[in-house]
Amino acid sequence: MKIGRWLLAPVLTVQLLGCVPKVPEKVVQPASSSPTTPTPEKAINFEPMSLEINSGLSLTKNSQVTLNLTAQQAGEMYITTDSTCSSGGVWETYAPSKDYTLPLANQMNEIYFKVRYVDNSSTKTMIQESACVGGASVLHDNLPPAVAITSPAANSYVNLNNVNALTLGGTCSEEGQVVSLYGSYGATSTCVSGTWSVTLNLNLLVDGPLQWSLTQTDLAGNTTTTATFPLTKDTVAPTNNSFLIQGGASYSKNFNVTLSLASLGATKMYVTNSPTCSSGGAWESFASSRSWTLPYANSLNTVYVKYQDVAGNLSPCLNQSIIHDNFPPSLSFDSPLANSIINLANVTPLGTHRDLL
Repeated sequence: MKIGRWLLAPVLTVQLLGCVPKVPEKVVQPASSSPTTPTPEKAINFEPMSLEINSGLSLTKNSQVTLNLTAQQAGEMYITTDSTCSSGGVWETYAPSKDYTLPLANQMNEIYFKVRYVDNSSTKTMIQESACVGGASVLHDNLPPAVAITSPAANSYVNLNNVNALTLGGTCSEEGQVVSLYGSYGATSTCVSGTWSVTLNLNLLVDGPLQWSLTQTDLAGNTTTTATFPLTKDTVAPTNNSFLIQGGASYSKNFNVTLSLASLGATKMYVTNSPTCSSGGAWESFASSRSWTLPYANSLNTVYVKYQDVAGNLSPCLNQSIIHDNFPPSLSFDSPLANSIINLANVTPLGTHRDLL
């Protein structure tokens, strides 16, 4: 058996006094001076959004209107007439209703709005803004309607000719709107193509002054009342009407004759040679005497006359006749014979007188 050798060598550990190993320190980075990026906020849904003016009415006579707004989670609102909502308004606290003054008189006004959400809960204010919404419109109209009576003329007469069917008419500005007539006799009409008319039976009204006024209200609520329109009712025709030719003579040898005329209440007269007084003459001022020319020679001539008063009432057509005769009489001796001797037995001559008419 082979026997080996080994050697045990001692290990010397040396510790140097004052030389303690340094433990590495944790390095702390200084805080950065640049801001941290905030966590994006969740987008606000403002829908549904809507705008109404005066609860949806399309017309107003007032410049002050009420806006009704709808928006979800809105904190502020911006109202303007700018369709892009970029100018013309101011940010103010959101409210579902607001009094607003229309900027345009007697024109169409269009209103727009937008809202925004403001979050001041964190160290930084967060703002989210809606799109521009609206386009609600209203027409401002404070002009009163134009309405008038144009026929018949003011201060004219209701007479026997029109008392049962007097037509009043005129102009108007509000198409399709009612025109109200009130006063001596009430009635209504509708404005069509800028005109109105009514037909009245005034037979039951007493003779004397009459008056009417008109009112019309437009769709915006503006009302016009016209001044009083006067007429006079007179349904009494001229009375005691008469006339004579040549003082009542039956014959005239002249074509030119004189008419003597009389009437109570007449202001005009119409003289003609045509029956029924329907043609051939002209209205002229009443006169108690008038010259007239007979149309037919050596024949019967008939003259026709009617009278009219200031109200237009007519008398019946009157007539008188006269014979024109400008032929000289025809005379002849029948007895005794020409060149005979007149003695005591035949002292009385005999002859013939003949007039053609």
